Amino acid sequence: MTEGKGKFTNDDFLEVLEGQKEVGNKYKTHFFAMFSHLFSTIAEEIITQFGDNGRKAIGEAVKKFGEERGRR
Repeated sequence: MTEGKGKFTNDDFLEVLEGQKEVGNKYKTHFFAMFSHLFSTIAEEIITQFGDNGRKAIGEAVKKFGEERGRR
């Protein structure tokens, strides 16, 4: 990963893809873990850019998701 927390470049993603070619199917990341990491990265960036308004929006979105999922 490049310098600085949460800062990814295309080179970082290419490095991961190359590493996956080397290990093949030996190690797998569960999709729950992958999406959890994606969510936390997006949430961190939203809070960094928008402060308390971003934090509030994320909280409302999570609440909405939970309510909608609970109705299924």
